Amino acid sequence: MKAKILLLYTLTILASIGAGYWLGHPSRASEPKSSPTAAKHKPGASGGDLASALARAMGAKQTYTDAEIAAIVKEVGTNYSPSTYTKWLSFIATLDPAQMRKALAEVDKLPLASARDPMRSRLLVLWSGVAPVDAMAYAQSLPSLRLRDTSISTVLGNWAALDPAAAVQFALQMPNPRLRASALEQVIPEVARTDPEQALNLMKQAGLSPATAAGVYKTIFATWAQADPTTAIAKAAELPPGQQRTQAYEGIATALAATDPQAALTWVGTLPASSERDTLQLHVFTQWADTDPASAAQAAMSLSSVSARNAAVNAILANWADSNVNAARAWVDQLPDGTLKTAAQAQLIRQWCLADPQSALAYTKDLPDSSAKFNMVANAIAQLAQQDIKGAIAYAQSVYSDTEYARIVGNVAGQLASIDPKTATGFAAAMAPSNAQVATMTAIAKNYVDSDPKAAVDWAQSLPDGAAKRAALDQITAKLSDYDLPAALDLANSLQPSQQRDTLLVGIANTMSKEDPAGAIAWLQQQPDSQGRQQAYASTLSQMAQTNPQAALDASAALTPDGATNPYIRTIASSWATNDPQAALAYAQSLTLGDQQNSFLAGYANTISQKSPEDAIHILAQLPSSDDRNSVGAAALRRWSQESPEGAAAFIANLPSGDTRNLAVPYMVGIWANNDPAAAGQWIQSLPADSSRDGAVQSYVDNLSSQFPETAAQWVSQVSNPNQRNNDIENIARNWLKTDKAAATQWLMQTDLPANRKRQLLGN
Repeated sequence: MKAKILLLYTLTILASIGAGYWLGHPSRASEPKSSPTAAKHKPGASGGDLASALARAMGAKQTYTDAEIAAIVKEVGTNYSPSTYTKWLSFIATLDPAQMRKALAEVDKLPLASARDPMRSRLLVLWSGVAPVDAMAYAQSLPSLRLRDTSISTVLGNWAALDPAAAVQFALQMPNPRLRASALEQVIPEVARTDPEQALNLMKQAGLSPATAAGVYKTIFATWAQADPTTAIAKAAELPPGQQRTQAYEGIATALAATDPQAALTWVGTLPASSERDTLQLHVFTQWADTDPASAAQAAMSLSSVSARNAAVNAILANWADSNVNAARAWVDQLPDGTLKTAAQAQLIRQWCLADPQSALAYTKDLPDSSAKFNMVANAIAQLAQQDIKGAIAYAQSVYSDTEYARIVGNVAGQLASIDPKTATGFAAAMAPSNAQVATMTAIAKNYVDSDPKAAVDWAQSLPDGAAKRAALDQITAKLSDYDLPAALDLANSLQPSQQRDTLLVGIANTMSKEDPAGAIAWLQQQPDSQGRQQAYASTLSQMAQTNPQAALDASAALTPDGATNPYIRTIASSWATNDPQAALAYAQSLTLGDQQNSFLAGYANTISQKSPEDAIHILAQLPSSDDRNSVGAAALRRWSQESPEGAAAFIANLPSGDTRNLAVPYMVGIWANNDPAAAGQWIQSLPADSSRDGAVQSYVDNLSSQFPETAAQWVSQVSNPNQRNNDIENIARNWLKTDKAAATQWLMQTDLPANRKRQLLGN
């Protein structure tokens, strides 16, 4: 074990110096920027440097004075660059583990998160490699919830790689359910590397929520399929339908696609038609694009489903443009004009401008003006601003109107705030009061609070009263509690009743409820009544329901006046259904008929419509409110039809006659008709003549009357209700007469619309 620890410790240093990679780094923007010369000669890239690093990592440790530690931390943290980065790696490689807590205490004092967070993460990786228990104690002691969770994850991930059994034992004994689930999510995949079946058995006894478990299942089965795909597929098929099985299949698809993507697609094709199969197919194309994007793109273009083809092309281009932008561009340019090409161009620009925003901007000049082009250019300008803020703003000012300029400059300044908040806030303060200034302040606040929460609060409160200050506080209050709970509590006490205070109450309650939902409710009860407090109650109860639904129900009942309908039951149902839909539905069915059951079913159905459209459609007829039926039905079918309109249509066509079918068929047609009118029309023709088909025809005509009146005109005679049919004829005629009066008039005169109504339409 000692040799293993030493090897990992050494390799961590070598990988850090040789690749220039910061483990756990929050974003590209935080990485130290190299000059062109430095890019050719990366720190630690030569054999001599690597040998020196190896010698340092394997050699004796050095004892530093507290003053020396403080000085080195200050030098690196206040002058963050490739050279100080290398010095930090060299320093911590020689640091005695007994002094690592002292070094971390100095790191915690650094003002900029862009330096502080990666320095802490790197040191924690090394500390957890030699003293994981001590490193974990430090991670658990951190005051910020976000930082604590991130640090615990870093330590556990490294600990599990060294000693999975010990890490699992530690995770299982953690008393907080949320932290225990998060810890097991980190360590079980490490067990899977050597024994996937043991990892699967451990999952069954770990007590993770389905939502949390899904990602772990993906890792387990990806590892398993690399060694034994036949057994992995068989074991995955034994899982019940739902998120966990889908993620297990994704893991298998990942492993298969790594060696033979066409074989992976063939396997996916053997699964029953469903949204699950469509998701897996997209996953394979994404994986394939890593190694052979041209072949992946060729295969994607052969897909018969328009939505599946578009999704696959976008996923492929995201990787292709990153590895070979010229080849990706040539492929996009040869596509026929249309929605697919526009979407492909947007994806190309998104990736291209990460590496070369100026070339990406040059490419957009020849594109036709459109909202899509504006978004492409705005994205490229935002990337250019990270290299040349003044040049990016000058470019935006030279080509855009004041309104468009305001949107773009706000985005640019917001990105700058995470790197250089002083420059960003100074730039915004120098702007004239305007919508552009408000947009800029909003963007700055959104990123400033990420890097330095307390400084962001001080800055926002120092602004003169007005729209800009309100906008900045809106952004800060929405995020502050996740970064600095004490600062959020202080700010809440200083604010007068307002939208900002209500937003802050919700954020504070969210943060507190992750560790102590009952304590969050007790704190809220001490606050004055307001809309924000009611929203915070709902948010807290939703969080509580994820781990203890019965406790959430009991707490919500205590907050509800006698004789009143529980206003939180719908929120609890929605949260419960996210993690354990079967148990939530069983509870709903145990309730007596009435308002409480109706509210619970509505909340359950709204969540299920996003997770399992099939299940949501089955309970449509049980929802008493037409608004709820419309909302749930539309959400379920919108998601399903976007992923697989053919699969959704096949499922609905096989529903038995009744209320559910009568509701589902028109919803399906309404959504499908907007995306592929011809396919929707063909499907309607295949339906038997019954009340659901009547509803489908009516929905089809309604959706086509405005954009495709000539197509709607071919169907309106099949509307069974005479009064509705006449109204539809009038609507079609009004729209058609605007674009082709002669054809519309000829058609109108052949309809059975009363003559006086025809004359009114024609102006006679």
